[in-house]
Amino acid sequence: MRQWVSVWKMVAVLIVAVIGNTVSRGQTFDVKLPLLSLTGSGPGYDAQIYPAGFIVVPQEATPQQPRELLVPVYIRNCWVPSNHPVWGKVWPIYSFEFKLKYDGDLLEFLGIQKVSPRGDSVLAKDFTFVFDDVPITASHMLGALVDWHNLGSVPPVYGPRRIRIVASSAKPLPPSPAGPGQDPWDPTIQCDQRQYVPVIYLRFRVRGVAGTIARLILSNDTLKYNDLNLSVFPAEPFPNNPSGSRYRDFITYRTGGATGNVSYEGLEGVDNRGLLPIANLYPSMPGMIYVFVTEIPQIGFEPRLGVDAVVRQVSPSGDEWEVIHPIVLDSASWTRGVFYGRRELVVTNEVEGTRLTNIIVESNAQWLKFQTFAAAPGDRNPIPQITRSGVIDYIDRTLGETILQDIQNNPQAPSRPQNFRILCDPQALPQNTDAAGIYVGYITFRTLSASVSPVRLRVTFIYVRNPVEPNNDPRNLSALGQGIRITVTNSAATPQSATLVFGLGIRATDGIDTLFGETVYDNPPVAGSFYARWYLDGVANVPPGTAPYGLRDLVGLYSSRDIRNVFADSTVVFLCRFDAGGAQNYPVTLTWDTTDFPAGARLFLRDTLNGTIFGVDMRQATPAGGSRMSYTITDARIRSFVIEYTYPLVVQYPVLQKGWNLVSLPVRPANNHWRMVYPRAINIPFWFSQNQYQPSEFLQVGYGYYVKYSDSVDRQIAGVRLLRIDRSDNVLLYNGWNTIGGLSVPVSVERIQFENYGAEPLPQRVGGVYGYRTDRGFVEVSELTPGLGYWIKIRGRGYLKLEAPGTPRIIAARDDERERVLQQSVPVFVHDAAGKEAVLYVSPQQINRERFELPPVPPQGLFDVRFVSGTYVEDAVSPSLQFQGVTYPVILRLPMGVTAEYTVVDRLGRQWGILRGGSEIEITDPSVTAVQLLAAGTATGIRVEVRPQPALERAMVEIVLPERAPIVLVLYNLVGEEVARVYEGELPAGSSIFSLPVETLASGQYILRALVGEKAYAVPVVVVR
Repeated sequence: MRQWVSVWKMVAVLIVAVIGNTVSRGQTFDVKLPLLSLTGSGPGYDAQIYPAGFIVVPQEATPQQPRELLVPVYIRNCWVPSNHPVWGKVWPIYSFEFKLKYDGDLLEFLGIQKVSPRGDSVLAKDFTFVFDDVPITASHMLGALVDWHNLGSVPPVYGPRRIRIVASSAKPLPPSPAGPGQDPWDPTIQCDQRQYVPVIYLRFRVRGVAGTIARLILSNDTLKYNDLNLSVFPAEPFPNNPSGSRYRDFITYRTGGATGNVSYEGLEGVDNRGLLPIANLYPSMPGMIYVFVTEIPQIGFEPRLGVDAVVRQVSPSGDEWEVIHPIVLDSASWTRGVFYGRRELVVTNEVEGTRLTNIIVESNAQWLKFQTFAAAPGDRNPIPQITRSGVIDYIDRTLGETILQDIQNNPQAPSRPQNFRILCDPQALPQNTDAAGIYVGYITFRTLSASVSPVRLRVTFIYVRNPVEPNNDPRNLSALGQGIRITVTNSAATPQSATLVFGLGIRATDGIDTLFGETVYDNPPVAGSFYARWYLDGVANVPPGTAPYGLRDLVGLYSSRDIRNVFADSTVVFLCRFDAGGAQNYPVTLTWDTTDFPAGARLFLRDTLNGTIFGVDMRQATPAGGSRMSYTITDARIRSFVIEYTYPLVVQYPVLQKGWNLVSLPVRPANNHWRMVYPRAINIPFWFSQNQYQPSEFLQVGYGYYVKYSDSVDRQIAGVRLLRIDRSDNVLLYNGWNTIGGLSVPVSVERIQFENYGAEPLPQRVGGVYGYRTDRGFVEVSELTPGLGYWIKIRGRGYLKLEAPGTPRIIAARDDERERVLQQSVPVFVHDAAGKEAVLYVSPQQINRERFELPPVPPQGLFDVRFVSGTYVEDAVSPSLQFQGVTYPVILRLPMGVTAEYTVVDRLGRQWGILRGGSEIEITDPSVTAVQLLAAGTATGIRVEVRPQPALERAMVEIVLPERAPIVLVLYNLVGEEVARVYEGELPAGSSIFSLPVETLASGQYILRALVGEKAYAVPVVVVR
């Protein structure tokens, strides 16, 4: 046994044992001789690889730009390790050898290659190759062909040469693959079921010029597999077979019997003997193929037949092209079953008599995809699946033009250009953000056969951002709609219709927004013909003359499209001009579907003369079936109409908290019943006016309301944008304190104005503007926040007036006097066990109490902390404070660094401790709702105190003097009227105590004024009945 048998025993014994023992001896083993082919098939040629049976290759452009030709040598290998019932052990191929003859003046051999242009490995990828390349004679090259066709003489040859290739490996040559799902190592697969596949590629440089023809010829005068040499007879591939029969039978493998021609044995391809006239032009035999050298092809693009131009060349060299018009898709297309934006064109070979080969097509963007398609029978479809990477094997301009018959004398029809479909996939756009936008991508066509490569095709994809209608929340990008549609129909014998779409969009402008699918008509409507279009005449911020012929729908769904900004600060006006096609085509009917309207939206249809001819609420027009409405224009002089549209903006509430909140309407809701506005509230809202709280079942803009929540609070409300409150809203404010509301945008308190009530003078605002926070009580503010309510105090009576700023927001002027008083005062922090906290201030200087007056005490249960004087700043030496809506214990605290010292006393005279800087006093008795801070002394040593506070039936005033001094004690009410003169005269140094006559006084607040020498002191006195 030879050496290769020993190798087989070491490597393949297990394969043989397993396969051989599992196959029944009754089965037929097909172990035909391996066949080599240059045409990819046998007999004949593979038209998918070599149309017409020829290799077509361009000449090289310049010596500095060499042209290479990669020629696959195909094999059908049926030798699978097995135990054959006749031949015994069937051995795989571990070595092989063959020769190839060629025209050396036209082709220069460069070497071998083990991968295809697409990167696929050859069958002999594990083999080692050696080769030589030597000149031969013309007879040596074409002798067999002359004999085969009885040519009589040797045709012209151009530098004949011969390549001898020897390959070997320690691994067996795999058998040729069979059909899908079949194991190629299965010995029972019939040889005819196996495919021809490349065993190796031969590299050549093209030296011939256009019009020259070279030959490639495989020779079997040296064709070996292992020890089998086809040039030697009767050598056997499988020696020692048990039957004694020969594998290589004389009759079976030699055509024509003992004297037949053996020049094709082991080879396959085209035998065109007798096929005239092609056999006279290009005589062929198995193992042979012709190489046509042509001009250099060029990649190009054209529109499909009958389609307007869709592509154009951008660069002079032809390496840059672009799709002329953007591919447009709207973000609601999936509702219509449209999932891709698409454009169709054809990829062409621009040079007649040439062939583009192995065109690699790739996209650089995830959203940019493509496929080929067959538009008619016979069209090629090399990339049928939607993909971002594919190969077009060839685009031919030889068949039917320069090659009229194939190598087997069959007539050839011209090949059609390659149909190509561009697909823009919105699902491949970024999904975690707003995907709408304008995208640019490139499809690249790359091939070694073209004069210019790569060639880039620029594609612009506009993924239109849809308008928000019919939805109420423009911030919810996943819920964008399709807009509001209105159809204009004339009364012609065959009625004509045009549907227009309008609406509002996020970041849309008043001008032309490509992102929203808007574009312009390039030409005016045909005179006297039917049309309907949106126009931009008179729209603010749009230059005159913009879109003079109207707006067009870039998506192509509607006759016209007009989308404006959803956050516009006013009603949006849409202008439509139409022509019925003549007066005889009136009346003209307008129809629309109210389900396109957002809830609460206001839409009015009117003529262009401010509604002097007609005007109609589009929700209350003529019913047209179901949710559809209509309006009929009968006057033939009317050729335009206007739609006034006010969008019901969804407003996000400021942070509302569990408990009591002071709120207001930030929009005009469609339904103003409190249950619709505040569905999670646990009480009917109430507001304050004319010195009392009043419940309100139906809510009104401009007023503030107290609303209480449990754990679940309201987060948003839908309604028409509120940008102005005036007399028409009837927000009447009365003398004293009132609760008010703001607008849909923040407004500075400096913009709070009033309008006269009848002939009465304009009211005046007194003091600050206060909001209410569940955890802090009343807080003075400088700006009205949408959705929150506020307290203001006025003198007089009048209507509230608020206007949204048309300029940058005004910041309330700094109140320097207030800031000075607070900086010089002692802050007293009051907080409870629930985390609620308020800050009061004790001023060492006399203050304007009205400036620091708080709104009326809120209803029982709402958190509130204030001095008994009703202010949050007090100038009394020993002030009293009160609190409600607290969770005990209540803690009083002075910050570090404060030098003041107070004894905390309740109304029963109980002391709760001494409050100093950095210390706290804890009040645990829930019955204590007010305490007095008794000052330890002042810089002058004079102290005036009233206790208890508030007083029920009796009260005492204590005066402490450092020395004898004249004293006057007088009790006044809040309007300055004297109620009682308590004492007038001199007092000695030390403490003096007097009784206050509170038992005869009504409940309320009073002021005790003490004149000590030339110094005056004021102490508030609160009487409670």
